[in-house]
Amino acid sequence: FKELEVLYEIISPDVFLRDYLDNYRNLSILHQIVRNAFGKYIVPCADIAKKTESLVRESVTAYGLTNTMPLVKIDEKTLDVLKSSKSSTSSKIINLGKGLIQTVIDQGEEQPFLVPIGERAEAILEAYDDRQIETQAALRQLESLLNEYLQSRRESEKSGLDMNTFTILWILKQVGAKQPEQAAPLIDDALKRFPYHAYNAADRRRLKAELYKILLPAVGKERMVDLADRILKLPRK
Repeated sequence: FKELEVLYEIISPDVFLRDYLDNYRNLSILHQIVRNAFGKYIVPCADIAKKTESLVRESVTAYGLTNTMPLVKIDEKTLDVLKSSKSSTSSKIINLGKGLIQTVIDQGEEQPFLVPIGERAEAILEAYDDRQIETQAALRQLESLLNEYLQSRRESEKSGLDMNTFTILWILKQVGAKQPEQAAPLIDDALKRFPYHAYNAADRRRLKAELYKILLPAVGKERMVDLADRILKLPRK
C-alpha cells in the first residue's frame, strides 16, 4: 500500500488516475480500517500521506463511514461486555488490549501510575501478534491488567496521597517491596531535591545513590538498580 500511496502523491491530480480513483479510495479506507482494527494504536488520518488523507476524509464525510473500530470502554463493566460479546477471542484480545493502551494514553499524563499498565498491555499484544503466547493466555493477562487498572484507580482515590507519591507507592507494591508506605515518600522527597537530574550528571549520580539506599532494604541488592531506573523513567506531575 505504501508504494501505491507514494505514487498517488506524485501523480495526483493527473487525469490518468480518473479510472482508478474509486478503487484507490476504497483501498485507502480499507487499509486505514485494518490498521486500526489490528494495530496497537488508533491511527489518525493525518498519519497517512496528505493527498490520500484528503481522499479518505472526503469519503468518510460523504458516505458516513468510519475509519476506526469502536474500542471497549475500560471500566467496571468491561469484562461483562466482553463476555457477552459474540466476537471471536482474538477480537476480544485486540479490543481489550487497545482499549487499555488508549485509556492509558488519555489518562497517563494526569495519573502516571497507569503508564506501566499501558506498556504491559502493548507487550502482551506484541507477544500475541508474534505468536509467543497462546490466545487464552493473552486474554487472561489482559483481564489481569484490567483488574489492576481498576484497583489502582480505586486505591489512588482512597490513598489521600499526591499523584507522584502514589505512583511510586503503586510501583513498590507491584514488585512486592517491603514497607512501601514508608519508602514511597522518601523516594518522592529525593526526586524533589534533584529536579534537574535528567540534565545534570552529578545530580543524577547523587539521586541514584539515595534511591539505592532506600530501595536496598525494600527489594534487595539484585533488584534495586532496575527498580531505581524504572522509577526515574516515570512521568512526574
